[in-house]
Amino acid sequence: MSRDLISRAGRTKSFLLKPRRTQWEQKQRSLAWGALLTLVPGMLLLPVIGFLLIAPRFAHAHILGGFPVGVFLVCEFLGVPRLARCLYGEFDLLAALAFGALVLLLVMLMYTGIFLVSFFFTG
Repeated sequence: MSRDLISRAGRTKSFLLKPRRTQWEQKQRSLAWGALLTLVPGMLLLPVIGFLLIAPRFAHAHILGGFPVGVFLVCEFLGVPRLARCLYGEFDLLAALAFGALVLLLVMLMYTGIFLVSFFFTG
């Protein structure tokens, strides 16, 4: 009977407030891979589109520029859900870092759009 009471006490909400070690490690892994998969392609998107697709410098730049853009899109679609997974549950340090990475991605995409518009209208 005492085992049954202990097992029931372990399932109450008071014991679930502290994240388990495996949950913390899973959030860490999701943050590391999510930030890597979203921020690196976000930084490389503007130079690839600007110098390989809009203003090509050599003969087959359009073909060479199309492949990385496709890879960047796949990386973004794989990375953003990983960062969103870090926001689920309690708002802790990893959730704050994931939120910061998502805000940084939003800012990078905004300046990419502004610069691409300026490339189109000044070219």
